[in-house]
Formats: sequence, structure tokens, C-alpha cells
Amino acid sequence: DGQLSALDVLQGGIVFFWEHECVGLRCFEPGRYGTPTRQGCSDCSAGKYVDVPGSHSASQCIACAAGKYVNATGSDQQSDCSECLAGKYSSTSGANNSNWCIQCPDNSSTTGGGSEAVSDCLCEPGLSDSDHDTTNSNITCASCPRGKSGITDPGVVAWPGSDGH
Repeated sequence: DGQLSALDVLQGGIVFFWEHECVGLRCFEPGRYGTPTRQGCSDCSAGKYVDVPGSHSASQCIACAAGKYVNATGSDQQSDCSECLAGKYSSTSGANNSNWCIQCPDNSSTTGGGSEAVSDCLCEPGLSDSDHDTTNSNITCASCPRGKSGITDPGVVAWPGSDGH
């Protein structure tokens, strides 16, 4: 029947001992985590955050969601994760800079920031996905062929005969 005790305060955290053996350090500050030894607190790496105090391992740092990134280390709230700009997307969670945000294919864009997949890229008004790829995994936006309408809603396929031809 062992006992857990907090016997030492070290570099922004509390060192915990089990049966007189150091078992970890819990950090006081969000954005940081303790190490299993008495080495002190470390920042969560870029691309991750932790929003509660008392973290004791890097695994408690939470990756920014796909479509977002954070450059800084030691982020202490989810809102530190910035959205990829409109017209870009990222399927990578835990992205550590905006280079993970990929530009939508030519003549397409997203409807806002924070997009997670190329399927969020929609053809610009008056254009349609000419290869009719319903998954948008390889979107190719082009002018609507003769006899089809130049739709004003982004991403909508031109409909045959809808322009009166």
C-alpha cells in the first residue's frame, strides 16, 4: 500500500513521488507539461496546445484540428490555432505553420477559412467541375460548355438547357 506525495516545487510545477521515487512533474501553467524526472516543465510543441494546468506529459498536448495551425510553442488555448485562409485547406492535424495550408486548385476557392480538404474547394461562379468528379479529389474548374448555364452559385455544376439554349 504505497503513498503518493507532492514534496517539492520545482520550476513552475509540483514534483510527485510514489514511495519516495519521483514519478513525475505536473506543471502549474497551461501550455506546458512536466517531465517524468525533475527536469522541469516543457512547452507543448508548435501545432499543439494544452488549456489546463497540471499536465504531466507531452501526450496531453492537443493537436490543432485539420484546417488549423499554430506556429508558437507553449500554446495554452484552442483559439491559438489559426485557421488556414480562405482559398486554402489542410487535412493535417497538429500543423505547426501555414505552409501546411494548400492552395485550392485553379479557379476554385473555399467559402471561408479553416477548410480541411480539397473537397471544400468549389469552382468559382460561372465555372463547373469539368471532369465531374463528385468527390472533388481532383477538381478541374472550367467554363460551362455551350448549351449549359453559367451558374452563379460557386461549386454548382452547370445544368443542360438551363440557359434557354
